Amino acid sequence: MPDPFGFREAKNSLTEEERKKYIADPGTPWKTWLLTEGLKTWIGLAMLILDIFLYGTLWLTGNVYARYAIIPAMIGAVYLNYLLWIYLWRVPDIDELRKGRLKRTLRSPFPVGRWTLEYKTWKEQGVSALHSDEINPKEFL
Repeated sequence: MPDPFGFREAKNSLTEEERKKYIADPGTPWKTWLLTEGLKTWIGLAMLILDIFLYGTLWLTGNVYARYAIIPAMIGAVYLNYLLWIYLWRVPDIDELRKGRLKRTLRSPFPVGRWTLEYKTWKEQGVSALHSDEINPKEFL
């Protein structure tokens, strides 16, 4: 049987050391991947479906007053979606988190998303364990 993509060749080209290395360290566990990346699309899609159901229900009730509630319901639903997204996946500015400048506001009520790797590091090792993108001049001395 032909191998158009070359998978068999790639599999056979690995040395025994490389195979053992890949087996010993398979990478990110599936649960970590699922919580940090995999569910983003599905939870976003579920929020969209629930929002459409809410708006459709208010529109199709036939009640004139229910139709006036569509705009406040849209604002409330979009804000609740935003809060859920921030609660689960907000990645903060590490420097602001280290300096303690992250204040809870209506725009960012949670400092770090619960399903992020930064949250796990922050809870287990503290703020100092988080890595910043900023260049530290002390590293070059």
